[in-house]
Amino acid sequence: MNFLNKLKYYTVYRKFYIMFILLVTLTVVAISSILFLLFYRSATREVVDISKSILAQTSYSAQIMNEQMLSVGNQMLLDRDINEVLFSERQDPITEFKALQKISELQSVYPFIRYVSLYNADTAHYIVSKGISGPYEDEMLRKLKASKRTDYLELFPRVVRVSPSQNYNLISFIFSLSNPVSMGSSGAIVVNVDSTYLQGMINGLGTHFKGEVFVMSERGTVLSHTSPDMFLYNYSKQQQFETVIAAKTAEGSYLYETDGQKKLITYIKSADTGWFFVSVQPYAELISNTAKLRDMTLWIAAVLIVLGLIIAFWLTNNVYNPIDSLMRKFSSINQSLNDRASRDEFQVLEHNLTSFAEKTSALEDRVALTQRISRKAYLQHYLQGNMKDFPNIGGIANDLSRHLAGPYFCVILLKIDQYSEIKQNNPDMTGLYRFAMNNISQEILAQHFASGDYICDDIYTGEDEVCILSQFSKDVQPSDLTAPIKQLQNMMNDYFKFAFSAGIGSVVSAKEDISYSFREAVESVRYRFFYGHRSILHPKLIAGHREASGKYPIGLEKKFIEALQLTDSAQLERLIQQFIQDIGHLSEKDAKAFIYQLTAAWIKHFQSAIDDNLHEFKGMTDRLSEAETLSEAGTHMRKLGGMLMQLLTGSTYDKNKSAVESVCKYMQEHYSKSDISLESMADKVKLSPGYLGKQFRKVCHMSFNEYLKLVRLEKSKELLATTNDSIATISEQIGIPNSTYFFTLFKKTYGLSPSQFRSQLAHNEIYQK
Repeated sequence: MNFLNKLKYYTVYRKFYIMFILLVTLTVVAISSILFLLFYRSATREVVDISKSILAQTSYSAQIMNEQMLSVGNQMLLDRDINEVLFSERQDPITEFKALQKISELQSVYPFIRYVSLYNADTAHYIVSKGISGPYEDEMLRKLKASKRTDYLELFPRVVRVSPSQNYNLISFIFSLSNPVSMGSSGAIVVNVDSTYLQGMINGLGTHFKGEVFVMSERGTVLSHTSPDMFLYNYSKQQQFETVIAAKTAEGSYLYETDGQKKLITYIKSADTGWFFVSVQPYAELISNTAKLRDMTLWIAAVLIVLGLIIAFWLTNNVYNPIDSLMRKFSSINQSLNDRASRDEFQVLEHNLTSFAEKTSALEDRVALTQRISRKAYLQHYLQGNMKDFPNIGGIANDLSRHLAGPYFCVILLKIDQYSEIKQNNPDMTGLYRFAMNNISQEILAQHFASGDYICDDIYTGEDEVCILSQFSKDVQPSDLTAPIKQLQNMMNDYFKFAFSAGIGSVVSAKEDISYSFREAVESVRYRFFYGHRSILHPKLIAGHREASGKYPIGLEKKFIEALQLTDSAQLERLIQQFIQDIGHLSEKDAKAFIYQLTAAWIKHFQSAIDDNLHEFKGMTDRLSEAETLSEAGTHMRKLGGMLMQLLTGSTYDKNKSAVESVCKYMQEHYSKSDISLESMADKVKLSPGYLGKQFRKVCHMSFNEYLKLVRLEKSKELLATTNDSIATISEQIGIPNSTYFFTLFKKTYGLSPSQFRSQLAHNEIYQK
């Protein structure tokens, strides 16, 4: 296929060719234009940018120093001894010594600190970390005493003359502080930085600048200079630097002519410190090489134009070669591609490659899915012991048989604790937890039993479980596996924040007995119900529970019903504790059955109170049935009992009051019947005698018998006053057949015998007449 045909019929080839031609043209034009502008019109700008960049580095270093000073001040402010020196009303040499030690430690970390001073405004006491005192610090003391210290941080450049031959050029950082406890107290920390630190940074720029470089404050005071003699010199009155001091922008540059020579002045202002970093350079020396660079740029542009036109054609053909090769192969498969028609090669390739990829991916997915399903199904059947009729798909059975070399096998079942809560709060994490347990368990078992070959596939026996089929080269006991499983528990808790319990089956020596080991592992982990979360169980450990048996405590059930009726929460708690203790030695199956039977009895007895709150009550019974441990079951029983008592308190009080009132009315109307008793009345109102007795006392504030006696005695007083019947007759009429008992009861209650009472009534009538 020749060049012209490709241009005519193939869109991609044509686009490539046009693209390279445009690329060459645009590249040459852009490079020529940029180089011309750079080397002929922007020489000064380039120099300025370089100057600003270098000054910015120095400004950044100064900013770091300023931040370090703030950090130093904050560290000293947080120190107790330094605070004591700053704000104490009396001087303590020991505290001052400790404070100076802390300051010395800070100076060792920040070597550019010359020394540090502490000033207590209340006592006017001033101490220095270095042996500088007396008249050398008078200037600083005057400033501290005169300052109102409204700003937290203040900079104060100065020269301290420590001897006739030695001066310190310092930049003092003054931290003005107030006592957070006593608002009237104040003090100051003075950190004195050696200006030679800034000077060292500036001197490092000497290789980049041929003129002057210096740092000055907003007032024009020189803080550091390439010439140390210029320290504290003031530039504010010099015309050439007035533009810098009055500048509104953070950086800038301008030309200034002095003594017939142009100089380029570049500056950067630090936003944090307010300092100006200034360079002054001879302008003539900066643009001396511009002509040479201009000629070189034009020559390079010409060469690029020639080379670009030559290689454009070559690039087009070479880049297109892989596409051309694929198109030829697809043309041999699809004859319609040989037609002479304009087409987009990318669309053709995309269509064919996508079709092949989809078919291949679908086939790979089906194969992988089949293998995974078959392997898991095979392992599940292996554990269940029904392998006779299971087909050997893809040689999976043969592959696993080779791995199961033995000679000893054991099944370990790991069951995630509090799984329902984990599934509710982090449903997306359950798969990760099982994956982690499966993989990490393999590594840990390999560490403890190096010669073993472990099949730790994620054998699905339940969504909250991981089943591990392990094999060993020597005989081991289930108890030998406790240590590695404990290690796995700790890792899961440390890294993934969840716990699990483990059931270990018996170690068997025949592949046919693996299903037996699995059944024992399943049964063992169920006894987590007694041993709690993070338990590691095996048949020998749970043997006592498995063999235990017991009878359902029907007597305890009646006590529960009575305690609930009386809404006696203390008695309910005692009964629950006793019930848990009684079933704690049973088998897991019996213990759960007794719990369900007991709660079923509650539901049956209090069905009428539950009907209006059936949904909420069902939720509580569901949580009880899902309890993983006996302790959890007890907690849910307490909640269930509490809810029942709450329902009973609100719904049965009126019913109980009505029942008591009906009993009272009956006694007032039938007091003459000697067979009236608490048991007979309880039977009439369909309540238990004990419950009726307690409800009677709650409503009437006296016992049943006390009320009955009171009714009969009051009636006897009425009969003694209105009839001439004998004492024995009246005793029988009020339902007390034993007249002696009546005589004793009457006298004990009223302080008179029945005869004396009647005589006193007669005497009162005569007296009144």
